[in-house]
Amino acid sequence: MSRWYIIHAYSGFENKVRDSIMAEATRMGLDRLVESVEVPTEKVTEVRRGKKVTSDRKFFPGYVLAKLQMSDDVYHLVKNTPKVTGFLGSMGKPQPISETEAARMLGAQPWELARRITFPLLMPTTLFVAINAVINSFKLVDHLVIMTKGGPSNASSLLLYYIYEVAFTFQDSAYAATLTVVLLVVLSTLALIKFGYLDRRIHYQ
Repeated sequence: MSRWYIIHAYSGFENKVRDSIMAEATRMGLDRLVESVEVPTEKVTEVRRGKKVTSDRKFFPGYVLAKLQMSDDVYHLVKNTPKVTGFLGSMGKPQPISETEAARMLGAQPWELARRITFPLLMPTTLFVAINAVINSFKLVDHLVIMTKGGPSNASSLLLYYIYEVAFTFQDSAYAATLTVVLLVVLSTLALIKFGYLDRRIHYQ
């Protein structure tokens, strides 16, 4: 899994370091392990000769961010890059930072953090809870039998409880079997949506 790392480089050579790492990764066939190399910048507006000019200014001079699948080859690739002094971390050991920290260093706005990082990270748990809540709502019978029996005026009746009533109260097994098939089709459709579509849009760590 790729993680963000901070690389310390000579001040003023950040862009050269970024380009050198990407080029060397391609040459060595490690480009799939070096996902991204970025120089943190910010937009600044200056007045030059009476005109406002917007330019990029390095946000953290002397530092480069890299999203890497760390391995011995990747470590030595970065360490041996000219103008690189090492990784930021204890005793020179690469210490990954979180996606949120990296996004903030790269100038992401709060709404971008929420949309691109916070919500996607919450999606696995949210989807798990949602699927289980839907399934539990379909199979809820015992509470209805004990407390309300579907009342008042069928306001609390659910499909599974209705199947129970049709089969055991009205003794209509054929209709109950048909409703059971309908229930299985609904649950199967939800499962297919979950595993076939939503899982592809969710990143698990």
